Amino acid sequence: MPSDPLTYKCSCAKPGLVLLFYRYFASPPKLPLPHYPLSPASLQDLHDFQRSTCEALGLTGKIRVANEGFNITVSGATWAIHSYIESCTSHWSFAGLHLSLGDERGIKDFFKPTPGCACIFSELNVRAADEITPLGITNYAPRNWDSVAYLSPAEFHARVTAAQEGGEGERLLLLDIRNHYESRIGYFAAPEGSGVQTVKPQVRRFSQFPAFVKRHMESASRSSPEHRKEQGGMGKTIFSYCTGGIRCEKATRWMAENVEQAPEDGIYTLKGGISAYIAWFEEEMMAGRKGEDECLWKGREYVFDGRGSLGLGNDQHRKKVAKCHGCGRDEDRMGKCGIEGCELVLVVCENCEGIKCCGSCGDMNENRRRLVCGCEREREFGLWGSEGMKGVKGVSTKRKKTNEKGKRQVRNDTIDTKVKTSE
Repeated sequence: MPSDPLTYKCSCAKPGLVLLFYRYFASPPKLPLPHYPLSPASLQDLHDFQRSTCEALGLTGKIRVANEGFNITVSGATWAIHSYIESCTSHWSFAGLHLSLGDERGIKDFFKPTPGCACIFSELNVRAADEITPLGITNYAPRNWDSVAYLSPAEFHARVTAAQEGGEGERLLLLDIRNHYESRIGYFAAPEGSGVQTVKPQVRRFSQFPAFVKRHMESASRSSPEHRKEQGGMGKTIFSYCTGGIRCEKATRWMAENVEQAPEDGIYTLKGGISAYIAWFEEEMMAGRKGEDECLWKGREYVFDGRGSLGLGNDQHRKKVAKCHGCGRDEDRMGKCGIEGCELVLVVCENCEGIKCCGSCGDMNENRRRLVCGCEREREFGLWGSEGMKGVKGVSTKRKKTNEKGKRQVRNDTIDTKVKTSE
């Protein structure tokens, strides 16, 4: 399946809005009875409501609905987005959230509107799924939704700043829950010398996150304090973040349930994600309460639509945190590998547009099957080591018959990183 576009052409007469929001029905405030748990008929009704409402208003986007909740990004004309919000807030799937059209702040915090238009998506895609964001753990649902505390953007900023100023930065770890190509162009970071560490897992998809934790963070929690510090592992207070907050919901609660921590440590998550923090900081700057140099967000925010990425206000003079994949100059422009079928997202300047991700990309084996790129093999090896790469022969589409123990061996990009839940 082709990956999300990174550019778009706008044919709209006026600028519009993009909404990014989600809900887990079991998370407080829970979807009340008799709506939850959902029946098959209720799930179909939710699917049909979203499709018919968006089609009537000319909205585009990606909508996933499941028994556990919904994950929605929609875009369109400003008037259409306002009508959509009005329809949603009166639907049963929003019961218990207490969203009121008169509460401008509450509406903004939940739906997280940003500038855009219907052209940033090529179509409207509405689908019923098993999960609204797959964590890679079969049938996982948090046992206790209250095990992880939320931090508002203001609280997140204040606590990171306080840790830095109070000399306790080494006790704090900022954990990026996103994929490696997202964190490449932007991430949270405290000033140099603060001691606050940012961990950016080099995973390609969210379903690899539990395996990353088990290999790189869980083992550190059982080692000495010195080793934990070196590994960026547990033994610290963790502040997690992602684009809009949805990936943190399951990821952090799974960590709270499965990774040992000292009583004084804790796991927190940025409510509303990067999108909410950027919106909050822009308001702070406009009100004169914050200067641009005080912002903890560095670079640009990767988004899964034709806009490619978003910045903080007029960020044309802000420092770029990434390098062009081709020439190495400072850059934050996104592109894709020039080899058809590769789809790897790269940071590329205009002059380097269309380059290959690596020298081996596009090579074929003797059976005319595409090999796994050298850069992808290197990244996966860095994550999983020789054990995780066992059985990988560099072939991306060919499955080995059996190994010496009679077990099937799989290609590199389908390495099994799923974690079974305990009974």
